[in-house]
Amino acid sequence: MEMFQAYQWPGNIRELQNVIERSLILCDRDTFSIDVAWLAVNPSHRTTGSLLERIIEYEKEIIVGALTESEGKVSGPTGAARKLGLPSTTLEPRIKALDINKNRFK
Repeated sequence: MEMFQAYQWPGNIRELQNVIERSLILCDRDTFSIDVAWLAVNPSHRTTGSLLERIIEYEKEIIVGALTESEGKVSGPTGAARKLGLPSTTLEPRIKALDINKNRFK
């Protein structure tokens, strides 16, 4: 019961219905039970936040990854812009807009 209450139910009532039906079909005992894996949270399928918020967060993760690899360098042959396939004049404003401190990667 605690698992049911703790789970976020991203599929809402339909997901709850599917889990209950699956359990009834597969259960070989008289006691209702579910497989814990059916309620496993997949971090790549977040359900919180708007689409725009999720896109911005993903963009920030990608830029931070490139800055980490390039040790904070934005332009040049080993810079983050080159790694991302962007002009540095495009990446610099995105770094600023996303409030990323590129100096922390040096």
